[in-house]
Amino acid sequence: MIPIESDESMSLEDQAPEFSETDPLQGNAVKWPSPWLVVPSVTLAVLAISMTFAPLQQIVLLIVCDRLDIPGSRHNQTSMDPLVMKHHPLPFGSWLSLPDYEVCAESEKVQQMTSWWSMVLSISSNIPALIATPYIGMLSDQMGRKFGLAMPMVGNVIHIVLVIVVACWKLSLWLLAIGNLVQGLLGSFLVLQASAFAYVADTSPVTTRSSLFGRIEAFIFVAFMLGPFVGGQITRIVRSFHSQT
Repeated sequence: MIPIESDESMSLEDQAPEFSETDPLQGNAVKWPSPWLVVPSVTLAVLAISMTFAPLQQIVLLIVCDRLDIPGSRHNQTSMDPLVMKHHPLPFGSWLSLPDYEVCAESEKVQQMTSWWSMVLSISSNIPALIATPYIGMLSDQMGRKFGLAMPMVGNVIHIVLVIVVACWKLSLWLLAIGNLVQGLLGSFLVLQASAFAYVADTSPVTTRSSLFGRIEAFIFVAFMLGPFVGGQITRIVRSFHSQT
């Protein structure tokens, strides 16, 4: 007689079902969506985040200089810098009257306060993001990858809107810290990148997964590299336009 192996004596590899390449999770012949569908939205989101780095730093410096009332920072009444223009009407019915950027940037006291505020804004975003990322990741496993991708994008929108409001009305910089706090609690870049990789892992076969990770990460880093450059060029174009009008 030939002995029959029981199910308990079978190895895990023998018991595991053979998954279809088109459906690595269920083994069904189901056509999965392309993992490249996540690339445009994630790339544009990262590009938008990085485009605000340089303008945000300038806004913080100018508001700090305005609060300190640095001598000589308001002598240039005809400056056409979009972040320095005096009494420039805005569609919101407010007025933008920030001091001269070049004079403010030379002040040591302004530089110290700007560095302090940069540290506060960085902490208010990064620490909440580290705390919230595991919880948002668990919710993304239960509610789907769209949830994990949408949450940090909503946080980025809230952050950018608060930056615009603070710049237009010269409000307290603590509002920027609140915006960064909300951005961090909603996951920020950490959750965005993790959700993108999780989506790729869910929708790609094992044989091509590693190469897809590398390509998508390359898109993300290119967006991070181009963002500050694009933001700076837009600022220069706007400055040139106002200097001619």
